[in-house]
Amino acid sequence: MSLTFSDSERLSLSLAAANLGDWSWDAATDRVTFSERAAAIFEIPPGPHMTWREMRSLLHPDDAGRAHDAVQHAIETRSDYKTEYRLINGSGERWVSAMGRPIYDSAGSLVGMLGVVQDITESVRMKAALLLSEQRFRGIMEQSPLSMQVLSRIGSTIRVNRAWEQLWGATIDTVRDYNILADPQLDAAGITPLLQRAFAGEVVDLPTIRYDPNETLPDSSANPDPARWVSAFAYPVKNAAGEVEEVVLVHRDVTAVREAEARLAWSEARLRLALEASRMNVWDWDLATDIVACSSNAREFWGIDIGRAADFTRVIHPDDQEAVAAAAAQAIANPTEPYFSQYRLLAPDGRLRWVESRGRVDRDDAGRAVRLLGVTLDVTELKTADQRKDEFLATLAHELRNPLAPIRTSAALLKSNADARLVERTRAIIERQVGHLVRLVDDLLDVSRISRGKLVLTREPVDLAAIVATALETSRPVLDAAELTLTTHLPSGPVVVLADRVRLAQAISNILNNAAKFTPAGGAVDVAFAVDDAHVSLRITDSGIGIPTSLLDQVFEMFVQGPAGRRSASGLGIGLTIVKRLVELHDGVVRAESAGDGAGSTFVITLPVVEGNESRPESSLPEPPATRASRRVLVVDDNVDAADTLAALLAGTGDEVRTATSGAAALAILDHFTPEVALLDIGLPDTSGYDLARSLRARFGSRITLIAITGWGQDADRARAAAAGFDHHLTKPVDHDQLHRLME
Repeated sequence: MSLTFSDSERLSLSLAAANLGDWSWDAATDRVTFSERAAAIFEIPPGPHMTWREMRSLLHPDDAGRAHDAVQHAIETRSDYKTEYRLINGSGERWVSAMGRPIYDSAGSLVGMLGVVQDITESVRMKAALLLSEQRFRGIMEQSPLSMQVLSRIGSTIRVNRAWEQLWGATIDTVRDYNILADPQLDAAGITPLLQRAFAGEVVDLPTIRYDPNETLPDSSANPDPARWVSAFAYPVKNAAGEVEEVVLVHRDVTAVREAEARLAWSEARLRLALEASRMNVWDWDLATDIVACSSNAREFWGIDIGRAADFTRVIHPDDQEAVAAAAAQAIANPTEPYFSQYRLLAPDGRLRWVESRGRVDRDDAGRAVRLLGVTLDVTELKTADQRKDEFLATLAHELRNPLAPIRTSAALLKSNADARLVERTRAIIERQVGHLVRLVDDLLDVSRISRGKLVLTREPVDLAAIVATALETSRPVLDAAELTLTTHLPSGPVVVLADRVRLAQAISNILNNAAKFTPAGGAVDVAFAVDDAHVSLRITDSGIGIPTSLLDQVFEMFVQGPAGRRSASGLGIGLTIVKRLVELHDGVVRAESAGDGAGSTFVITLPVVEGNESRPESSLPEPPATRASRRVLVVDDNVDAADTLAALLAGTGDEVRTATSGAAALAILDHFTPEVALLDIGLPDTSGYDLARSLRARFGSRITLIAITGWGQDADRARAAAAGFDHHLTKPVDHDQLHRLME
């Protein structure tokens, strides 16, 4: 038996399968007939019981006119129509899709219409929801401060937002042919495998990288600095079947953060370096929790980790802990009291360091102390320098008193006794002690010039043996007075160095004098050379008291002397400092060697040798000056004793001398005395020696010799004297032989 269906049955099944209801309109009777499905959609009984106008009344007023126009157009054009409209019925608003076709008889007259309707309410709602979602997404994209890039399932760019355009300085047209999965820059940074996971359906966080769009797509960015640091995440957009349709890539520009982090890291590094260089530690003590936070160099500074206030007591010297605690307590209790404390730190190895802590107390609104913040500075070197300064001042006072005592005694002897032999012996004592005072002052001036880089050397190729001979000649009286045996081992041929003869001889003489001070009578001093291709080493060895090993690295520092029991010899503790600086100015080095107490000392000066040069011949010693002719001399000094004694000295050699103690008095003398030589002090009560020199030069021109005699002896003082018209500049006390030569 075969199953057959009529055409009407097939149509009914098809309409039911498509969820369609059919209807017909008979133009002659103006009756609309609804099938059961169509009647259900309109919520009316099925059958031919409603006119066309009545059916139109079921449509939403806003849609009825548009539906009528669509039907009329179909009738007039003899075509099908399709429209959508809303129904107003008991179930509320429903959306209907309607299709129809006008029917004509053989004569071409309209006999009616056939059509179908479908309930599309759910579909319309889904479309509306989808549209709303799309609008919301677009709104979020456009308003988002984050860069957003929507990618197709194959990696091309579908759309971007304004933030993306601003971030990369580009538009979507720039990346039409760009595929993110084929970006070599992202591949090199390890980003591509992570993106592939997103395209496979996984939400992925991408690490922060530096990306330059112009590297992948040349000239694609309009930004002056297109490279940016970005972090990102990628999330897939899936369809109802769970398949990835799109991938949304969201970037966050962290360039400013990275640059700030870099600046912060650099700032912290500089701070750490500054703290280490300045030997300083910054700390913050929370008084409520007793937690102490320190700068990163805490362990290096304190020698231990600091976390609590009690940790400080592990390194603060036991004798100083009470004072430190009292200073902190006082600052905490007194709102106007800053925190200050100077104390010692005791390292596990027993080494002591001096530190100084300064800080302030922060208080809450009620005035309660909540934290103590401060810095601690290593002042060991300052304390050591301060101690050396005090020792130096005491030594200076001692060294000045030593020659002043015999000078004062000699003056008293001259006053009370006229014996010629006693006068001569007294004169020699005064001259010797004044010479000692001059050497003390000269040493101090040399240290000052060298420290300030004002000492100018006149270097020339010279045989080092000749310089050593000059130094030995200078120090021979000191060595003989100390009853020392001197031996020398000089090279057979010349050893040429580039040197200032006077200054290098001064350095060698200082070492020899030092040997004489610290070597007992009967001892020995040996001078020897060691020469190689490029350098010569001069070794000066004595059999004296030696140098403690703890002082070997410090003997060349300013004012460093041995322990108190070893300081019987005179000196300011600056002689070896001058040696070191002078040798260094000659591109050399000097070092001290000693096996300790009683083992003697060796000082080694190493200098570069000049190749292919011969030393200049030693100049012969100058002949003693011939007796000069008498001169008319004006002496101006506000120190009456200085003026009178100098005048007496000059008068004793046949000069005609006048004295004045002020500039005005000097000018008054010119009314009846025409000087050939003027010896002027600089510091006068009514004017300066510079101004007086200008007046004399203007009056006498080159017919007068102007000599400045002053206690100011720096290079700047000499330059100022020359600018004022002085011919010569001498520092007090004056070398009388030199003065006589200048007056010739």
